[in-house]
Amino acid sequence: MGGERPVGRPSEGALWASVAETVQRVVLPALGDDPHTRQVAIHLVGLATYADRRGPDPLPARIDELADVLDAAARAGATLVDGRWTDGSPRTPDDVLSAAGAVLAAAAEADSLDEAGPDEAGLAVRDDLRRVLLRHLDEDLATEDVLLAAFRGKLPDG
Repeated sequence: MGGERPVGRPSEGALWASVAETVQRVVLPALGDDPHTRQVAIHLVGLATYADRRGPDPLPARIDELADVLDAAARAGATLVDGRWTDGSPRTPDDVLSAAGAVLAAAAEADSLDEAGPDEAGLAVRDDLRRVLLRHLDEDLATEDVLLAAFRGKLPDG
């Protein structure tokens, strides 16, 4: 009896894997030659596979990470942050993302106007925000590759 697992509800992963497997192995072969309907079924397999693999929502940690960058820039006196963020501002997704976007837009505008440009602290916050946001994008693309492949008509591997 040792090592046996109790009978209980299937996990979220097991449910999503079952949906993906059923659509791929039962529904898709029965659809015939209609390319649109087949593509929709492939999208559903991709979506179910993505739901099974995506993990917890990264947004709360990402918002804190961006707010930390903005807080540090405000403490350092970065002029790019003036009027856009103050150390200790509310860390709501709307506030943080709006401030990060406004800081990056101000940096791009200063660059395009051939002005003296941002001060050292401004350059640092611009570079830090870009680095963090690009990493977030890379993480999303790595997680969502199964969706992107499904939109191209490719079924997920295993």
